[in-house]
Amino acid sequence: MKKVVEFDYINLIAAINGTPDPDVFVFVGGNQTTIGAGVNGTHSIFELDLRKGVDKAVVTNLLPMTEADFCVHIEPIPGHDYCYIVVDTKSGSIWRANTQTGEYEVIMHDSTMMPPAWAPVTFGMTSAHIHKGYVHYYNAFNGDFYRFKMTDDGYAVPGAKIETYNHLRAVFMDGSAFGPDDRDILWLASDANNQLVAVPPRGDAVSVLGASDEAVLAGPVNVAFGKLPGDTQTLYVVTGGALLNPVNGTFVEGGRIVAIDTRGFAFRSEEEDEL
Repeated sequence: MKKVVEFDYINLIAAINGTPDPDVFVFVGGNQTTIGAGVNGTHSIFELDLRKGVDKAVVTNLLPMTEADFCVHIEPIPGHDYCYIVVDTKSGSIWRANTQTGEYEVIMHDSTMMPPAWAPVTFGMTSAHIHKGYVHYYNAFNGDFYRFKMTDDGYAVPGAKIETYNHLRAVFMDGSAFGPDDRDILWLASDANNQLVAVPPRGDAVSVLGASDEAVLAGPVNVAFGKLPGDTQTLYVVTGGALLNPVNGTFVEGGRIVAIDTRGFAFRSEEEDEL
């Protein structure tokens, strides 16, 4: 493992994603005072350019999002290079950002996206994914899964209504990904429960790996499927070492990346319904 960049002006990098350019990535970062307490107006979309190698990494602040509160997720809008949706967990908003023009605007804001009044930290939704014409999201603490229709260019369809389509009992729901390939399964890092959970479009979710009292996945925080040919059904799970909720009240460890082969996974019930 090699350190690529060290920052002295932000103390949080929340999410990273690819760009149309090989070896160039975008990430959202900013400042927080304590874990989960983001500082309003300090978050930006940054570019990480590794085209000259990891020893010559270049970081550029592409888009300061000074109107945002606490950005925790970024995802490209299909078919629109350099355009992204960005999750603002503290304000309960989804932004559409264009890193070429420097423009960004809220495309959806709703109470279901905001931190519950009783939440111990100011986290509402932690991820949002564009999948088959909808933006899918969930609230970290209330366990409900939501979606709304999206236009091809990355805006909410006029008059779009937010639908609730599933529910999961969990202490804190962190990062997720649909897959493998074009399947409708949402693979979820259930952070405080130390579990990887597979959520179908409807019907009961299934715990795939881990348990509240096990350390095989100590505090999973995010997941992603492999991108290379032959690796697209491998799910990579990043753990945080159970810092949020130590296993059995005491056990914590360093973070890990765990590779899981999802080939052959299927729900016991009928074949997945289309979303």
